[in-house]
Amino acid sequence: MYEILFVCTGNTCRSPMAEQILAKLVNQSQVGSQVSIRSAGLSAQDGAAMSGGSFVALLRRGIGQGEQHAAKRVTEEQVRTADLVLTMTESHKHALMEAFPAFKGKVFTLLEYTGAQGMKDIEDPFGQDDEGYERTAKQIEAACHRIVQQLELRFPLS
Repeated sequence: MYEILFVCTGNTCRSPMAEQILAKLVNQSQVGSQVSIRSAGLSAQDGAAMSGGSFVALLRRGIGQGEQHAAKRVTEEQVRTADLVLTMTESHKHALMEAFPAFKGKVFTLLEYTGAQGMKDIEDPFGQDDEGYERTAKQIEAACHRIVQQLELRFPLS
């Protein structure tokens, strides 16, 4: 099983959106049974609910598992067992590499890993209106489509 871990600040907005969007896309692809996706936050309050804006952005995409989300603080175990760790910003990436230097070879920003041009960070929608959450969800969704393409190359049909 290939494991992907998304990391943001509080694990209530960006990383759970990325987790749910990628899970939906992966499950619709040829690699669904070979990939596990999780999320966590650098400063997460364990058990916190997903933000309402993230929940609505996911519902617009036909994803209704947001109410089951409970925030988790990132741990060394999560980073160790993940094959790929994708952060929402450069500062998240640097914080993880500082906290867990042995694993820096598998830590990338989401946009860095997917080869997005121009932008470095996924916008933080926290405290914004629905339009802000929708912009962030669109950024994440575009990157997740590229991840699925990469996974399909990595795990071709046998």
